Amino acid sequence: MCGIVGCGKQPVQAMANPDVGDVEGEMGLLRKIRGILIYCKVCMQRTMSWMAMINSAMIVLLVLSEFGISVKKWAIPIYIAAVVIMVIVGIIEDRAGFHREEMRTIAERNPYFLDIMHQLKEIKRRLF
Repeated sequence: MCGIVGCGKQPVQAMANPDVGDVEGEMGLLRKIRGILIYCKVCMQRTMSWMAMINSAMIVLLVLSEFGISVKKWAIPIYIAAVVIMVIVGIIEDRAGFHREEMRTIAERNPYFLDIMHQLKEIKRRLF
């Protein structure tokens, strides 16, 4: 397996060469380490968005205190309003199709996607 829970990909079998040593064992260990690192990176990226929310709350508190506004009274309502505005902008962006277009552009640059497209073109050329 690739090391990521639910991934389902089987590792590429390394050629066993008695002169080189245990290549398959070393490659398997490297794949497991890589899978764990990738899984950790995905988790960290998801956590970064929550950290950004906390950071924005702290900035709101600093700005309010600099202007002499009561932090205890206005911090939570302003923060909630900012979150609601971000959600509304996100919904508008999604409805406008920006997210789909962004995902399509990212997928086009994916080497696996490019390989699949090349194979599909080859199959299409052979059929027609």
